[in-house]
Amino acid sequence: SNPRAHELSTAPEIWTQTQGRITHFVCGVGTGGTITGTSRGLRAHKKSLAVYACRPSELVHGLDGLDFAASGLNPGNYDPALVTKTIVCDSADGMKMAERLAREEGLAAGYASGANVWCALELARELDSGVIVTIISDHIDRYIDT
Repeated sequence: SNPRAHELSTAPEIWTQTQGRITHFVCGVGTGGTITGTSRGLRAHKKSLAVYACRPSELVHGLDGLDFAASGLNPGNYDPALVTKTIVCDSADGMKMAERLAREEGLAAGYASGANVWCALELARELDSGVIVTIISDHIDRYIDT
């Protein structure tokens, strides 16, 4: 149900909010539901959509949610055939970006979200043009003690 929910809700929301201009989607893998469902839903409108999986360089608390698939905990939601390319994010970069989002944007995003934004910015540095969308998928509450 997880991929289907994102296909029917997250993808149409992104499509509408970008007025169909999205060219690149960046998302952590996690259990696979968000990246798979959203990618399927968006590609129903735009076959040329590039999908980038954001993966941590190592599994540590905070970024572990980005990569359940790599750890073998994937419940079958993840479709790697949808991914154009993988961008690897060091844990420290994801954590620093989450702190930056809080300080500069007032977003209480968690470390996985920080990594998603970091990966999206890395991709933006490589592109001459395009509309990149990523997901703020968690919040800082679970990392306050970290």
